[in-house]
Amino acid sequence: MLPRFSGEEGKRRLIEVLSSQKLIAGDHQLAELIAGEGKLLEFRLGDALISAEDDSNNIYFIVHGSVDVLVKERLIAQRHQGTHIGEMALIDPSAKRCADVVAKGQVIACTLDEPTFFGIVQKQPDVWRRLAKELAARLRQRNSFVALPNSQPHLFIGSSVEVLPVARAIQLGLEHDPVSVKVWTDNVFRASSYTIEALEKEVKSADFGLLVLSPDDKVLKREFSTLAPRDNVIFELGLCIGAMTRSRSFFVSPRGVDISIPTDLLGLTALSYKLGQEKDYDIALAPVCEHLRRLISGKGTR
Repeated sequence: MLPRFSGEEGKRRLIEVLSSQKLIAGDHQLAELIAGEGKLLEFRLGDALISAEDDSNNIYFIVHGSVDVLVKERLIAQRHQGTHIGEMALIDPSAKRCADVVAKGQVIACTLDEPTFFGIVQKQPDVWRRLAKELAARLRQRNSFVALPNSQPHLFIGSSVEVLPVARAIQLGLEHDPVSVKVWTDNVFRASSYTIEALEKEVKSADFGLLVLSPDDKVLKREFSTLAPRDNVIFELGLCIGAMTRSRSFFVSPRGVDISIPTDLLGLTALSYKLGQEKDYDIALAPVCEHLRRLISGKGTR
């Protein structure tokens, strides 16, 4: 099978196959870069592409064949030609692999290590958006392992460090309501835990997710400079949507401030606040807390 992708004609064929990947989404130039920098590997029935607890952080684009994804020997998913695997360790290089990925038959995969992949896509924010959406979809697949509902609604709040006072004010504003509120700084990321796994665990146990969006970064988009939230905050919002659905995922942003938000998020419940000159967060966020109070009361636990 590997000879099919060797030589000039084989490289053209590989680029065509890679272009159909969900993550590449028809971007011929991106597919060409990955084909040029990646390494083609062949696996046979039963071969392990990825082993749990391994330190590697390569991403694999499945060019041909299918694989099983197993956690503690339990089959949780199957991935086929046109999809990728290994993205969790890629995003968090300090994390070990959390699943075994085994070939179901003959498999051809194009693999890149973390530095090479980041070097290719660092100036292509759409790739990260698609990666977040795919991770969200994969989280939805895990909803088959449904836990018991919480005794009262649980709200997770994520933000950048710069707007942590906003998150804290919302937490304080809901202090006397029948809802438990956890801000990302409240022991979500414990010592010796992995960032992605900690986030997955938190959003899986929460009933609602609220992300505080703020103009933290300048982004150059089509030769225009715009203000945008931190990438990790958008990523966490994608995780919330995948785990809790769109109707239970909200975002709050400062009113009157132009923030570039991915168009995919425009259908979410958007809340806003206006911080006065006195910078009293409790007063400014009181209406937001009331909106959340009604939304949470209306839906309850999952």
